[in-house]
Order: sequence, then structure tokens, then C-alpha cells
Amino acid sequence: MKPTSQFATAISQVLDLVKQKKQEEKIDMELFAHACIKEFKLIDLPFFSIAPNPNDPNRISLECPFMRSCHIQIESHSFSNKDKEAVLYVNSKAVRKLKLEDTSPEYMKRVAHALLDYLKRYLLVKNKFLSKL
Repeated sequence: MKPTSQFATAISQVLDLVKQKKQEEKIDMELFAHACIKEFKLIDLPFFSIAPNPNDPNRISLECPFMRSCHIQIESHSFSNKDKEAVLYVNSKAVRKLKLEDTSPEYMKRVAHALLDYLKRYLLVKNKFLSKL
């Protein structure tokens, strides 16, 4: 029978390997930007351009006629460095956060749909309140 220290080191090596693989996962921002373009067309919102930011590899800039600034940022989860979240910023305010469970293209399409659907609802409610003032 092997001593418990060997089991403990083996388990810690496996956990370190899993953490390293999780941190190495990259999101294809070009593909994510194309998913955002398709979602903008589906939900029928006008836009000027949607493209990955050349200065920040984890940001997609959205240029729309009805907002001063809008972007989607992939950043570390607020409580944990290993988990990531997609955050929708409108006019420099974080309006929606989604924890990323996966980085596959199909999952990122669903994330784009969720964020941009929320953006549409956010703008409708905002315009409703502004029109009553």
C-alpha cells in the first residue's frame, strides 16, 4: 500500500494541471464578434461596427447610434481568478454579467444572444422612462 503523501501529491498535481488548462483556455474573439453581429441582425438593432478591440484582446467594441459607448469585456470573475465572466458595458456602466461555463463557439453564441437580448430590453426600458420625462 502506498503512503498517503504519494496520493496527496498525485491529487495536487492533477489539480494543478486542471487549473493550468483552465487558465490556458482562450476565447476566439473574432468568432464571438461575428456571433454578436448575427445577433444584432436577428434582434433588429442598428449598429455601425462590431469588432474586437485592437488594444485589448478581451474586449469587443460595439458602435451603435443610440449609445455613447458600448462593449463586451471578458474578465476574471470577481470572486475567483480562475473563472471568467462576460460583462456588457453600456455608457461605461456594467449592466449585465454572465459567468462563462465553457469557451466553445456554440456556448459563446448563446452568451452573445443572452447579452444582446438583455441590451435590447435594457434600451427599451430606458427609452420608456426617458420618453415619460
